[in-house]
Amino acid sequence: MKRKMPITESAFFEIINFIGGRKAESGGLLFGSEDDWVIRKFVPDTNAQTTRASYTIDTDRMNPIVKKLWDEEELSLLGIIHSHPRGSKAPSSPDRYYFENLLGRIKRKNFYVPIVFTIPDGGFKFFPYVYQNNELELLSAQLEVVPDDYTQDKESTPKPEKDPQKETEKFPAPIINVEVFSIPTKLRFWDRVQNRFYSILPALMLAYIVCLFIYASLRLTPVIVDFIIKTLLP
Repeated sequence: MKRKMPITESAFFEIINFIGGRKAESGGLLFGSEDDWVIRKFVPDTNAQTTRASYTIDTDRMNPIVKKLWDEEELSLLGIIHSHPRGSKAPSSPDRYYFENLLGRIKRKNFYVPIVFTIPDGGFKFFPYVYQNNELELLSAQLEVVPDDYTQDKESTPKPEKDPQKETEKFPAPIINVEVFSIPTKLRFWDRVQNRFYSILPALMLAYIVCLFIYASLRLTPVIVDFIIKTLLP
């Protein structure tokens, strides 16, 4: 049975408007409470470094937002969402290394990493994925859009009283340990090479096609000229 990925209507439609309305790749961060694991806020990464084949988070802007949302609203970072070109509906190898590096620094029962296909690229599609229980196994999830005022049934699932000591362990205070809540900024050398390769792949394909065209033209030109001479000249 698939793990559900609950998200409020407003957060879901903000994703459609921002990520869904742009060509791949773009993205943002997902926030909510670790009490119910419902995604309640989407923060678009408006200054990310993007190409048609890569997405790099603007950590200088997003890390302070992660801290601010925890300090002011007690909302935790529950996931990272970004779009892919059509045909690549799962997180890539560099994506997974990035997420798993992050999960080595923060502890999450669930960490959502959905992939989106966008409207300009042929139609909006949403592919939910999740890491569970701090294990580095990527699982497919089931999207569940819920009302903005959604709450769990408190009678059927009573909420235990909060223990301040346990809360401190569960949510390390950002002021004391900001690094726990920060997003990693560096990838391994090989992953950087892969990202660079993916970013220039369209240009390489175009150059390959042009070279094939030139080669075919050079090979066919003598044949065409010989045909014209034999056919048209007496």
